[in-house]
Amino acid sequence: MDTSIGIVGSGIMGSGIAQIATQNGYPVIMTDISQTQLDSAVARITNGLNQGVERGFVEASARDKALDILKITTKIEDVAQSSIVIENIWEDQSAKIKLLETLDSASPESTIFASNTSTIPITELAIATKRPDKVVGMHFFNPPYAMQLVEVIKGYHTSQDTLDAILDLSRGMGRKPVVMEDSAGFVVNRLIAPFLNEATFLLQEGVATKEDIDECVRLGLNHPMGPFQLMDLVGLDVILHEISTIHNKTGDSKYRPSQLLKRMVAAGQLGRKTKSGWYDY
Repeated sequence: MDTSIGIVGSGIMGSGIAQIATQNGYPVIMTDISQTQLDSAVARITNGLNQGVERGFVEASARDKALDILKITTKIEDVAQSSIVIENIWEDQSAKIKLLETLDSASPESTIFASNTSTIPITELAIATKRPDKVVGMHFFNPPYAMQLVEVIKGYHTSQDTLDAILDLSRGMGRKPVVMEDSAGFVVNRLIAPFLNEATFLLQEGVATKEDIDECVRLGLNHPMGPFQLMDLVGLDVILHEISTIHNKTGDSKYRPSQLLKRMVAAGQLGRKTKSGWYDY
């Protein structure tokens, strides 16, 4: 394929995106701050592809080709030469702006920058570059190989050509893109933030136990898991950060995070990754 993909950040999201991109024939070069993190990412991708072969979802030849067109580097300059660069670093606006400034100075004028931000308005990121028309939101969901949706966010300056390129890439990776205007939290997180937050308010006010709230959501709304189970899976710190970002950007009190959620995060009770959150693991 003519389109080459650069991926900045090799965590769960970065490696997941790299997997579905290479699996669908897109050459990928991925970078992170250390070789150890990159090696771990390649191991995750290899394991994911092997599981796909074992379950009959992926042909062995497709797995081999995917691993062959996956490259890793600790040099951001190498990734910057790609047709499209997808950034997946921590959800911090200043860090993302600094990264985009670095990429902007190192990339050809034709390179498109796609941010996998889950809450930060794309327009605010784009103006850090000299090519705001080539900056776009490309929000994947966790885990990327299992979740079909990609939120494609059009910033104030995003051109139609940039939008079309990201739509083509999303479909080429086997995802289903939905285009939306720029707004803090976009669509899914604007919906899920108050839902999860309200669950913590219900618990804080003693309306019901966390177990009963989870069961109400599973049985009454037909969700696969309850809000407290979901927060433990994603990470309470991530949830608090997303809710707080939307609250700060919109100024809308309905996104004000509960004191209980803040207290849990301050206590280091972050969910599955710390073996204890709303539940123990």
